[in-house]
Amino acid sequence: MSFGKVWINGCSSEPNPNKMVAQKREAFKKRCSKNVALKILHYKYCTKKHHTEKYDKILPCLIHLHSTGLDNQMKHFFVTVFLSLFGTIQLLSESQADTAADINWQQHDHISVALLHSRTSENMIQVGVAFKPEKDWHVYWQNAGDTGLPPKITWEAENTDFSPLMWPFPQAIPFSHLINYGYHHETLIFSQAQLPASKKTSAEGLPITAKVEWLVCKDSCVPGKATLTTHITPDHNMGEDVEAKFFHARQLLPIPKSLMGSKFSLEEGKFKLELYAKSLLFKDAASVEVFPVQQDIIAYSSPAQTYWKKNLLRWEQNISEYFSQLPDQLELVVVVDQRKAYLFTLDTQINAAKTTIL
Repeated sequence: MSFGKVWINGCSSEPNPNKMVAQKREAFKKRCSKNVALKILHYKYCTKKHHTEKYDKILPCLIHLHSTGLDNQMKHFFVTVFLSLFGTIQLLSESQADTAADINWQQHDHISVALLHSRTSENMIQVGVAFKPEKDWHVYWQNAGDTGLPPKITWEAENTDFSPLMWPFPQAIPFSHLINYGYHHETLIFSQAQLPASKKTSAEGLPITAKVEWLVCKDSCVPGKATLTTHITPDHNMGEDVEAKFFHARQLLPIPKSLMGSKFSLEEGKFKLELYAKSLLFKDAASVEVFPVQQDIIAYSSPAQTYWKKNLLRWEQNISEYFSQLPDQLELVVVVDQRKAYLFTLDTQINAAKTTIL
């Protein structure tokens, strides 16, 4: 079946809210869980009461698309295109209004930064700094690779403890003979925090300050810093655009996974790893990349040799010339098809007796 026929057959008739929408909405919610684009659709149109009418209008199209014989990859592609078109036409003015009213972007050399927050419950908030580099410029991940420095964020708020920073998975960024880890696109690095008891319902709210430092690079690098402030009150929400940014950032966080087993060695100048996941994480993957969280374990610019199949991953790469010893807990972020990431933590002490450096 061609996409043209799918589009026409799925969308040519008006939805019948009594027969189709009411009966199909719950079923479609379950399908949303299998696809990031559909999750975003469900977030925007299933959880917001004032979006129900818009959601009902596009629901028949997507239900029909997912009932066709197209494979999952093609469905994902067409749904993504559809959401982009629909979002542009239906939500552009609304999103722009949210952005203009609630996101205070500060312009700096080759980058814009903004402090965002979202209330996840009465007691909990998430607060983060959005980095938006100019085209072809980038900022860095928590392990910057061969060169560069990761952004530094220092939170200040009365009687408030913040979680460690949460980092979306990175991309490998080649520069000359070097490899760095970072982000070319807009990226939100954030923490979670529990509101002090005195501020949960207080009208005066909770002021939060973020002292931020970064390095933004292209052919050269430019350091920057800013002091950003926001104010969290019980009745204030930064808007759906900000909530969608946090939702997207959470989708890009590495998911911690335990292992059936693993073994590694440091020999012949290489770090060699073999691990077995508890589920088929690598089945049908087109690409698998490994990013060590700790610095100076591997030589980033050396070619990695990677093999994967079903739940098996083998990876080896040259040891860094700055390597001294392994940490007790070695953390590896494994990125599959630049769409999903997993965090594996290896207890290096278990293998200590077997590990040698030659």
